[in-house]
Amino acid sequence: MKKLMVFLLAAVLVLSLTACGGGETPSAPETQPESPSSGAEPAPEASSQEPASQPEREWDLQPGKVLPYDRPERSEERPYSWELGTEKELAEFKALLGTADISYLTACDWTDVEAELPVETELEILRALEAAQPEFFERMENPATGGTYGIGIYDREGKELLEVGYDGFWFMVSFFTEEKSSNYIFNGERMNLDLPSLEKYRSDSPFFGLDPGEVISMEDERLAGPLLKGSYGTQADLDRWYSLIQTAEINRLAVCRTGAGPGELPVPIEGQIRTLLQSAQVTLYPPETKEDPVTGGGVTILAYGGEGQQLFCVTYIGSWFTVQFGEEEARVIFNGEESEDLAFLLTIDLA
Repeated sequence: MKKLMVFLLAAVLVLSLTACGGGETPSAPETQPESPSSGAEPAPEASSQEPASQPEREWDLQPGKVLPYDRPERSEERPYSWELGTEKELAEFKALLGTADISYLTACDWTDVEAELPVETELEILRALEAAQPEFFERMENPATGGTYGIGIYDREGKELLEVGYDGFWFMVSFFTEEKSSNYIFNGERMNLDLPSLEKYRSDSPFFGLDPGEVISMEDERLAGPLLKGSYGTQADLDRWYSLIQTAEINRLAVCRTGAGPGELPVPIEGQIRTLLQSAQVTLYPPETKEDPVTGGGVTILAYGGEGQQLFCVTYIGSWFTVQFGEEEARVIFNGEESEDLAFLLTIDLA
């Protein structure tokens, strides 16, 4: 009986301890928030992987600079030598693009003038660099010769953070500190680095000085005005036209053509149009000519200077090539029937 009583007391004690343990179970959920919080610890790891999606980054940029390609060499204050780039240097390059407080860029590509680099072009360059995936050399290679696209990347204090060079074969990256530069070479032979053209900043380029223009519709108010008095051009008029089209400092063009527009006119197309106008050979009609001008489909081109002033308005319809100088209230008519360059204006893809 005594043993039975001891057994019963032991059972009651176990049950009471179990009940106490059950009473402590609410404290277990109190530790559960630690689990989510500790479970939340990978979240920073996820954010640390954000550079993989860095193409979505938005930079707060200021306009940069286009620099002449043959500018004076960099100061020799920093030691300068090349090394082969590795995964480590490529990762550092991408990390700087993803985290640095970049303010503006400089760029050159055989350019021979100094000019402002628009923010839109800076963004194109940064997006291209983000997407760059060069390979690695196993031994030092001789660089390709020819044009090199050079890019400088600066912070808000004007300190250069990175310099990048690309010549179609070598992809070169330089990191800068106060004391030195560290320069690495990667294999860019298979890399399609889509950098924007800087050709418009070369003084001998037909695109020189042009900003993106526009394709306009037939209903555009710039084309709706009083009917200008027309007269057949004289030799003095023709000389005036040739002088204007060869020397005018055109900033942008607006083009109207039957069936096209409205939209943006790409800079290369503007350059092509100006080149065609410069090379077009037009002639004079005989003084006794009395025929009415051709009507119907054609192309009209308005050219503007840096202050927004109209430099000229020309129209080519069939054989007729008419010119309005500036905003004069008259137009002169030339014979463009034999000009293949003018005829080509009717076929250019304006998109």
